[in-house]
Amino acid sequence: FCQTITHLNAPSATPACLISIAKRLLSYQYNSGEKQKHRQTSISDNAGARIVDFRSDVLSKPTPGMMKAMIESVSYGDDVFGENTTVMELESRVAKMLGQEAGLFVTSGTMGNLLPVMSHCRERGSEVILGDLCHIHLYEQGSLASFAGAHHRAVSTNPDGTLCLEQCRRLIRTNAEDPHYPITRALCLENTHGLAGGKVLPVAYFAEARELCNRYGMKLHVDGARLINAAVALGIDPIEYGRYVSSVTICFSKGLGAPVGSCIASDADTISYCRRIRKALGGAARQPGLLAAAASYSLDVAKDTLSADHANAQLIYSGVSQVNLPDWLVFEKPQTNVMQIKLTKDAPISIDQLQTIIEEPTDSCKIRLRAPAVSETIIRLLTHNDLTRQDCLLAVEKLKYALQNVVDLQK
Repeated sequence: FCQTITHLNAPSATPACLISIAKRLLSYQYNSGEKQKHRQTSISDNAGARIVDFRSDVLSKPTPGMMKAMIESVSYGDDVFGENTTVMELESRVAKMLGQEAGLFVTSGTMGNLLPVMSHCRERGSEVILGDLCHIHLYEQGSLASFAGAHHRAVSTNPDGTLCLEQCRRLIRTNAEDPHYPITRALCLENTHGLAGGKVLPVAYFAEARELCNRYGMKLHVDGARLINAAVALGIDPIEYGRYVSSVTICFSKGLGAPVGSCIASDADTISYCRRIRKALGGAARQPGLLAAAASYSLDVAKDTLSADHANAQLIYSGVSQVNLPDWLVFEKPQTNVMQIKLTKDAPISIDQLQTIIEEPTDSCKIRLRAPAVSETIIRLLTHNDLTRQDCLLAVEKLKYALQNVVDLQK
C-alpha cells in the first residue's frame, strides 16, 4: 500500500480526491475472505435522538472490500487515449451483461441518459416520448432540450411504472414529408421506476415496447439506474431486459454502493457517437480507473447487496403493516428497495404534517427518520447498503409510532 500511495502522490498521476481515498485504505484491515458488510451511518442529534437516513440509496458509501478492490484492481492508464484497462474491462463486462455490443463509462446517470438519446436524435428537433414521472423528464434539468435539441412529449405514468403503449402509439409522428411536425425518434422507459415506488417493469412489457418501436423505426432507451434491482427482484439475468433495448444506462452509485459512475450499453455505432459527445460535454476522465474498479466490484457483490436492501425494505413493511391504517393512509408493499407512504386526496392531514411527525423525535420515541416528501401526497424511503438491520428495526418503531399517532389524532 505504501508503494501505491507513493505512486498516487506523483504530480502527474491522479486527482487529490482519489489520493485521499487511497490514503484512507491505511485505516482498514483486510482479510482475503472478507465479504461486503452493511456499515452503520445513523448518528444522534444534539438532543440525543437517533437519526436514520432513508433519503436515497445514493447515500451508500464504499465498503472496505470495495476500497481494497479500488487499489488492487486499478489501471492508471489514460481513458481518453483508450489506455485504461480497468475502464475498458468494465465497459465490456456491462455490454456483455446486457446483451449489447459496447459500453461507455460516464460520471453520472444524467449523462448516461443524455448521451444515448442524443445519439438517437442526431437531427435537432427530433422527438422523444417518455413518462410524466420519469427521472429524465423531471430531474435532469431539461437536458434533452438544452443539449440534444430534442422535443419531448410526456404521457401519464401508470401506478406500476409502465406507460400505456397505445397512448404512446397515438403520439408517434413519423411523416417526414409534413413540415409541421417533428419526427419521433425514441421512446424512453425507466426500470425500476423511482416515483412509482421502485416498481419492477415486466420483461414482457419490454418486449411489447420494443415491438412498437420497431414498427415505427424508433429506438428504445431505458433509464436503468436501478435495473439490477429489478433483475435481482425477479431472480433473472439482466440480459433478459437488455435483449429488447436500443440503449440502457445502469448506475453504480445508488444501491450498488460505488462512489461515482454509470455505464451506457448499446450498439457500437451509438457508443462511438456517445463517446464523442461525452468529450464535448467535459465528461471524459483521464485516469478514472479507481472509480471503474469500484463499479466492477459493485457488480461482483450486486446480488447480495441488493437482496439485503430488498429484505430490509420488506422487514420495515412487515413491521409497519401491523398498524391498522385508515383508508386515506397507505403504506405500499415494496417490490425492491423503495418504500412509499401515501395520502389520498381527501386525507385530513397534509404531507408536511405527516413528514414532521416522522422526522421529529418525541419524548416517547427518540428516533428521527430522514424521509423526503416527493410530492404533495407521497413520502419516500429507500433502504441502502449503509443501513443496518438495527437501523431498519428502529425505523419500524418510529413509523409505527408516527402512523399510529396520526390515526389517533383523527379519532
